[in-house]
Amino acid sequence: MKRFLTGMFRNMKRNLLFSVINLSGLVLGFVCIIIIALWIKNELGYDNFHANSHDIYRVHRYFYDPNGAENLHLPEVAPIIAPLMEKELSEITHIGRTFFTNIVFTSNNQKIHETNLCFADPEIIKIFTFEGLPADTSLLTRPLTVIISV
Repeated sequence: MKRFLTGMFRNMKRNLLFSVINLSGLVLGFVCIIIIALWIKNELGYDNFHANSHDIYRVHRYFYDPNGAENLHLPEVAPIIAPLMEKELSEITHIGRTFFTNIVFTSNNQKIHETNLCFADPEIIKIFTFEGLPADTSLLTRPLTVIISV
């Protein structure tokens, strides 16, 4: 083993440029493998904290040109699609719609700008399991009720 390491270091000294190129390529390869592995782990673990995460799906809308190539992808569909899907697909147990927006509240002549506000159907509580929410299934059943996150 000692002879092998001695020979390796002598060879590296003789061919310093090639050794640096080879070593930096090896290090770059390992760094790329680690980054790709971390990215895959992150993608596969997305929203896994929900109890039934393997049964939760999101519907997207795709538009194609006459040649069949995708030219527009929207991550939302029209609100009327939810009842139609529930009627046509018996596999759906719960369906919930969301709508993200910004809104301005007025209180005592003071305007409050709220960003990232989400309007949602009451079924959302049955689909997602969020930490800190009570096990009350009557949340969001009355109009203009709200859940505030911290």
